[in-house]
Formats: sequence, structure tokens, C-alpha cells
Amino acid sequence: METQEVANETAVNTALAPVENKTAETEKENVPQDTVQNSSPVEGGGKPVSRKPTVGRIVHFHEANGEHQAALIVGIQESGNVNLVVFDSLGNKSAMIDVPHQTLTRQANAWSWPTHG
Repeated sequence: METQEVANETAVNTALAPVENKTAETEKENVPQDTVQNSSPVEGGGKPVSRKPTVGRIVHFHEANGEHQAALIVGIQESGNVNLVVFDSLGNKSAMIDVPHQTLTRQANAWSWPTHG
């Protein structure tokens, strides 16, 4: 019985391996056109990564006074702009609707990916 279980597990792993590899290759080749390029390089150097904004992602919201606050993406508009819940330093929250991605340095009332480092 134990030999049969090992054989079945090996067969399942062998059958799944090509599917997993093909999926990884497909994901690399088929980057969606509506992805937003990250302004910071991949950890350890390399090319900048493209990320698609999705509900639940944590981002930065840039205020007109130059400060940025933590924000949570809660909706995606057809235009690619996002709806955010923005948190101030005291934990108070406010809703921001139809917020564009920050394309210019220090662009106010826009969002960006957090930098790592």
C-alpha cells in the first residue's frame, strides 16, 4: 500500500510539473497592457517591475502638501485610476475616488507603489 501511495504521488508530481513551468513562462510573456511600472528597481538591482493595481494592495497616496499616506486600493476604474481608502498618521481614514497613478515626481493627489529599502 505504501509503495502505491509513493507511485501515485510521483505520477501526480510528474503530471503537474510541465503545467507549472508552462504557467510561469506564460505569466512572464503575457504581461497585461494595463500594468503600472514601479518606480523602484527590483530588490537586488535589475529591471523595474510592472505591477497591476488590484483590490487589496497597499500603496502611497501623495497629498498636495508633499506628504504621503498609507492607502488601500478598494476599487479599479475603467480608466485605470483607483479608488482608495487613505489612512493618516492617527489611523483616521478617508475615501479618495478616481485617483491617478503618480507619473511625475511629487505629483499631488496621486498614488504610487511603496518603495522598498
